[in-house]
Amino acid sequence: MRLILLGFYLIITAAAAHADNCDTTMAQQEMNLCADLAFQAADAELNDAYQDAVAYARDLDSTGAGGVEDRLRKAQRAWVAYRDAACDADAFLFDGGTMMPLIYSTCLSRLTELRRADLISFASQY
Repeated sequence: MRLILLGFYLIITAAAAHADNCDTTMAQQEMNLCADLAFQAADAELNDAYQDAVAYARDLDSTGAGGVEDRLRKAQRAWVAYRDAACDADAFLFDGGTMMPLIYSTCLSRLTELRRADLISFASQY
């Protein structure tokens, strides 16, 4: 058990060290890690925008609109499934190659940033 915990600690430490160097030329494994870290950051921002959109939908529902929050949640679940499938298809072109994780994470980031903009737009209407 201690070895497993030590392994996780080393992975997290290495990830943090590489995160500081994501703007420099690096090996493929480091680029893959940096792309994943960028996706994680984009996903956190998406979650914030989604919470704002849900709050806006609740406000609309409270004024008698009805069903806005449920539709937003349904749309978000469908969008996540779409994003994951679309990026899987993009990355599959590089199946078995060392670039596959980079392509997948970059696609996830790109689509996540687009969805974040959509949610911000939704929550700022009226």
